[in-house]
Amino acid sequence: MLQDLRHALRSLARSPGFAAVTVLTLALGIGVTTTMFSVVDAVLLEPLPYAEPDRVMTLWESNPGLGIEQEQVAAGTFLDWKLRTRNFTELAAYQNVGFVLTGLDEPAQLTGAAVSTSLFAVVGIQPALGRAFTQAEGVSGGERVVLLSAGFWQRRFGGNRDVLGIAITLDGEPYTVVGVMPASFQFPPDQDVDLWTPLIIPTQIISVRAMRVYNVVGRLGPEVEPDRALAELRTLSDQIASEHPQTNRGWTANVTPALDQILGDAQTLVLLVMGAATFVLLIGCANVANLLLARATRQGREYAIRATLGAGRAQLIRRSMAESLLLVVGGGAMGLLLALWGVTVLRGVLPGDVPRVGNIAVDGTVLLFAVAISVVAGGMFGLAPALQVVRPRLAAVLQTGATGGVGGRHRKRLLGALMSTEVALALMLLVSATALFRSWGKLLDVDPGFRTNDVVSVALELPETQYQEQEKRRQFYNELVDRAAALPGVVSTGAVSALPMSSLGIAFDLPFEIPGRDAPTPGERPRAEYRAVIPGYFETLGIPLVRGRRLDRFDREEGHPVMVINETMDRLFFSEVDAIGQNLGVPMAGSIEIVGVVGDVKHSGLGEDARPEMFVSYQNFPLRQMHVVARTDPDNTGAVIRAVREEIRRLDPQLPVAGTATVADLVSRSVAGARFNTLIIAIFSACAMLLAAVGIYGVVSYSVEQRTAEIGMRMALGAGPSATMRLVLRQALGFVAIGSVVGITGAAFVSRWIRGMLFEVAPLNPIAVVGVVGFLAVTAVLAAAAPARRAMRVDPATALRIE
Repeated sequence: MLQDLRHALRSLARSPGFAAVTVLTLALGIGVTTTMFSVVDAVLLEPLPYAEPDRVMTLWESNPGLGIEQEQVAAGTFLDWKLRTRNFTELAAYQNVGFVLTGLDEPAQLTGAAVSTSLFAVVGIQPALGRAFTQAEGVSGGERVVLLSAGFWQRRFGGNRDVLGIAITLDGEPYTVVGVMPASFQFPPDQDVDLWTPLIIPTQIISVRAMRVYNVVGRLGPEVEPDRALAELRTLSDQIASEHPQTNRGWTANVTPALDQILGDAQTLVLLVMGAATFVLLIGCANVANLLLARATRQGREYAIRATLGAGRAQLIRRSMAESLLLVVGGGAMGLLLALWGVTVLRGVLPGDVPRVGNIAVDGTVLLFAVAISVVAGGMFGLAPALQVVRPRLAAVLQTGATGGVGGRHRKRLLGALMSTEVALALMLLVSATALFRSWGKLLDVDPGFRTNDVVSVALELPETQYQEQEKRRQFYNELVDRAAALPGVVSTGAVSALPMSSLGIAFDLPFEIPGRDAPTPGERPRAEYRAVIPGYFETLGIPLVRGRRLDRFDREEGHPVMVINETMDRLFFSEVDAIGQNLGVPMAGSIEIVGVVGDVKHSGLGEDARPEMFVSYQNFPLRQMHVVARTDPDNTGAVIRAVREEIRRLDPQLPVAGTATVADLVSRSVAGARFNTLIIAIFSACAMLLAAVGIYGVVSYSVEQRTAEIGMRMALGAGPSATMRLVLRQALGFVAIGSVVGITGAAFVSRWIRGMLFEVAPLNPIAVVGVVGFLAVTAVLAAAAPARRAMRVDPATALRIE
C-alpha cells in the first residue's frame, strides 16, 4: 500500500491543477457540513446538563377552549400537583428574577431565578462547592441565601473558595452565599443565570388560581413514560376544576420534555441548515467523482497494460483508491480548518433565539464526524472510478486512440447522471433561497405600527426592597421621564412596562370582565395583554390615536383609573357598542375606564398578528420594570442615551441600567432569524451554483476531448462552427433539463420543511421556479462556453490523424 501511495503522490504532482480543484472542492463540502454539524450537535444532540436529562419534564396549564397550549401554573395548582402526583418523584417551581447587585465595584443588574428548594432533586445536580437550599429556607421568614453560578463566581470573586458564608447585597438586602453550582449547570436551560435564590410562594396568592405565574419542572418516576404522567396530571386537573370551578373550569395540563421545550422551532431551522450543508457536500462529491472518472479514462491505457501484464483486480482497485485517499486527507484537513473558522463566525451570526449557541464548538464528537464524512465522501467519489478499471480490455483501449478510454457509454451515462444530480440539488437550494428571500422582503415591508427611527429606550428594574412603596416607584419614573424630556435634542418622552420587540420588561396576559354581559367563569373570560404607560409614550413612538384620547398628565395627577385599548381589542370585544366609556373589571386592579383606542402594534414581531392590548395609566398601578423612551433629533441617539444614564445616576447612584437600545435595533433583532435563514441558504446556494458550474465545465471539457475525432469528422463533412457550438451547448442544457425535472420534484418535498419559516409567500412559486431554471440554464451555457469555443477551433485534419 505504501508503494501505491508513493505512486499516487507522484501522479497527483504531475497534475497540480486537478489535485488543487479536487482538494478545494472537498474542503468546501466537508468544512461546511462539519460546521453545521457542530450546531446540530450542540443544539439538538447534546443532552441537558442534568442527571438522566430525558426524565426531566416541563409542566404547563392549558386551556384548549381558549386555544392556550402552554400557560404558566397557578401557585395553588402547583401545590396540588406536587401533593397528589404519583408519577413524578419531585416537582419544582421557579420564576425569572432580576437583581441589583451593590457593594462590589459598580452596581450591576444580574439575571437570577427564584427556585423551589426541590429543584436540585428534580435536575439531579448538587453544588460543586457548598450546599443546596434547605426546606426551611424556602418559606416566608427563612434566611436569605443565594447560590452562585460558576461564571459569576469566577467573574466577581476570582474563583475564591472562601466565598462561602460571605454576604452580598441584592436589591438592598444581604444574602448569604451557601454554594456554587458546577460550570456545566444551566437553569433555566435556555438562559444564562448569575445566581439562584429560594422561591417563597406568598400565602395570599395560593387561593388566587387565576394568577398563573410559575414555571414548573418535574422528574418522572422510574419507568414512567411521559404519556402516563400527562394522563395523571390531566386527571388531577379535572379534580381541581371540580373543586374550584370559578377559576379552573376548562383548564387542564400539558407535559413536554425539557429539551424539546427549549428547542422549540429551532429544531426545524437547525435541521434545514444541516440539510442544505449536506446538499453542498453531495454536489462536491459528485464533482470530484466526475473529475476522477475523467482522469480514470485518461489512465485507461495504463491500467489495461497493467492488467495484461498480470495485475489483479485488488491491486488495480488499491492503486486507484490510493489517489482518492490522498485527496480525502488533503480535503479533510483543509475542511477541518474551514470548520474551525466557520464555527467562530457562526456563533456571532446565529439568531439570539437559537438555544445553547454558546455550546457550539469543534469538539471530539465533531472531529469524529469530520473524519467519518471524509471517509464516506472518499468512498462515494473514489469507488466508481476504481471499479471502472477493474476489468480493462487492452484491445478495446488501444483501439480508442490517444484520447480514448474505457467504459464508453456506461461512463458517459454515469457522468451525465452525476451532473444532473448536481443540478437538481442546486435547484432545490436555489428555490428554497428564493422563497426565503421573498419572505424576508415581505416581512420588512410590514408596518410595525410605531416609529422606528430616532427613538431610544432605557430599560430599568427598581429593586423590590428599596422601592416597595408604590409612591416611590411613581416618583422615580415620573421624575426620570420629566428630566429626560428636558435634555437637549429630545423631542418627546414617555415610558411603558413592555416595549415592542424587546425581551426586557414585563407584560401580563390578563382576563377581564365587561359589565352588563354574561359573566362566564374566569377560565372562559376574554383576555388581553396588560401594559402600564406613562403619558407621552404613544406620541413618542408615533402610535396613532384612532378615537377618544390618549393618557395625559391629568390622569397622572388625578390618579383616575383609565386605560387605552388597541384596535384589535376594540374589534373583538366592542364591535356592537362604543368602547369609549366602558369600564372593564381587571383582576387585582378593579374597574378601569376605557378613554381611547389606538392603532395596533406588532409587539411580538413583524410576522405576528396583533393581540388584544390594554394600556393602563402607570400612576394607578406602578410596576418596578419600565422602559423609558425618548424621541431625539437625528444622529443624536447616542448622546441622549448617555445623558439619560447620567440622570439615572443622579436619581439613584446604586441603580444599574438593565439595557439600552434604539427602537430600530429592536426591530432589526426581531427579524434576525429570517435574515439568518435567508443569508445561510443563499450562501449554500451560491456554493452549490459554483460547484455545479465547475462540474458542467469539467464534464463538457471531458466530452469535447473524447469527441475530438467525431467533431473533426463532422466539420470535414461540412458542419460549421455554429453547429459545433450547438452540439456542445446541447449537452450542457441537457444536464439542466434532466436535473430541473428531478430538482423541482425534490423542491416540492423540501417545501414542507420551510413552509413554517415563510411569511405570506408560497414555498413553490411558478415564476420563481422558472426563473431559477433559467438562471441554471444561463450558468450552464457560460460554463460550457469555453469548451464550446475550443471545439469550434478543432482542425478536421488533425482530429482525423489522431483517430
